[in-house]
Amino acid sequence: MLFILVMDVLNSLFTKAGELELLQPLSRRNLGQRISLYTDDVAMSIRPVEEEMGLTLEILHKFGEASGLHCNLQKSCVIPIRCEPSHMEMVSSTLPCTPAAFPCTYLGLLVSIKQFRKAELLLWIERIGDKLPAWKASLMNMAGRVTWVRFVLSAIPIYVLIAIKVPKWFIRSIDKIRRAFMWKGQKQVNGGSCLVGWDKVQRPLDYGGLGILNLEFMGWALQIRWLWLKTTDPNRAWAGLDIQVHPNATAMFNIGMETRVGDGSSTLSWSDRWLMGCSLQEITPAVVAAVPQNTRKCRTVAESLTSS
Repeated sequence: MLFILVMDVLNSLFTKAGELELLQPLSRRNLGQRISLYTDDVAMSIRPVEEEMGLTLEILHKFGEASGLHCNLQKSCVIPIRCEPSHMEMVSSTLPCTPAAFPCTYLGLLVSIKQFRKAELLLWIERIGDKLPAWKASLMNMAGRVTWVRFVLSAIPIYVLIAIKVPKWFIRSIDKIRRAFMWKGQKQVNGGSCLVGWDKVQRPLDYGGLGILNLEFMGWALQIRWLWLKTTDPNRAWAGLDIQVHPNATAMFNIGMETRVGDGSSTLSWSDRWLMGCSLQEITPAVVAAVPQNTRKCRTVAESLTSS
């Protein structure tokens, strides 16, 4: 707790620098979070401007003098986000950090500005395969293997499903490992080894299944959580970001939501259900189809009523 209190001062220093306009806004969107802190891992977002990088180094130096937590820049890295080559030359001459590139790993999760390639997601599938108990599997009965699938193999991908909209082949690859281990205690099996359909196996215990998670449905549910937090708490640091979620997750969220307009500043004009429990997309789909996609995503009721 003491470490958290001290590190919060670092965040406050950058927040104050932004309020004094010593640091320029990161983008036109309302992104108020410049640093992400988790124990001794710090991710900072800085514009490629020499004055701002010099100020950042000064803030880190003063913070280290006051707290004793000095930043080792030689162990840090600089990852450009759509920067020009001239910017990177200036950054390399200003910051004594190692240059790196996306995708990178932060808090055990891959981070990228582009869609992940298959080879990058295969690392998580291999991690699940490495969790198989190998020679112990031959000593486990069916009940033991089912328990291992439910509480070990099914838990590993949840961390990825929270943050990333994974493709279908990713889910199928994990299901292939879980299915093979449950029936035969192996990583791979040939056809004819499964005694019951996998859809039935993934049903809850009360409905005749074995209670094994359906990872595709779980991914949708976890993504709905982001939509809920973005709607109910717009002051979160990431609320201005365009979080990629599955269309089915968005559809289920919209079905379960009914918006009260208020001043209209937080209600989307085209997609939110603010007209007697319906949305304009449901009432007038032909009209909505003629509206640009970007407008549908960001135009609020307040803006629609006041714009000419």
